[in-house]
Amino acid sequence: MKIIFFLSKAVAGLSVFVCFYLVFVANPFRIRDSSGLDVSGVLTDREIPEFRLYDFGNFLFTKSSLLGKPYLIYFVYGNCKSVCSVGISKLEKYASRNALSAYDLALISLNPEKDRKEDSNLFRSVAHWKKAPLLLFPENRSEAESLARSFRISVFSGSEDEILHSDLLFVTEGNGKFAAVIPDFSETKQDLSSVFTRTFRGN
Repeated sequence: MKIIFFLSKAVAGLSVFVCFYLVFVANPFRIRDSSGLDVSGVLTDREIPEFRLYDFGNFLFTKSSLLGKPYLIYFVYGNCKSVCSVGISKLEKYASRNALSAYDLALISLNPEKDRKEDSNLFRSVAHWKKAPLLLFPENRSEAESLARSFRISVFSGSEDEILHSDLLFVTEGNGKFAAVIPDFSETKQDLSSVFTRTFRGN
């Protein structure tokens, strides 16, 4: 019994270490200003990767679907109990504000086999939103993780129901490129409404 106890503690410790690494070390967009403080957003001009996703109605959604309209893009999964569960709650608040009415919100599932069901935790968590997000699903979990990595999100499958991943919010302007990336979105204490609005207006 003692061996099992110590093994469980070791696994828990390893999971915490991996989370720390993904969020604080492997995040490729994390930058600091000259004083060493984290900035609230990283302006960029990087091309959005090609992708093929499907919504709840099984309609195809690709990179071309992003053209002509600004989006906020966030990777999530319904059983998340860490960063993306907090991020979803924050996005609901931002999405309901008039200052962000120009943006559509796209949530990309990291666990599509479970999340695409209408009684899934992901579906229930956004069903009451004032401005409904677009839920998008890769073909399967492997494809979801591959897509996340193409967005430069670090992903580690901890178990069948646990997916550890870095916490990035992507801002697009409708031109096929990322306009900005918000690192550690769920952890930031700043009100990012002005960042989104300033980015979209090009100021």
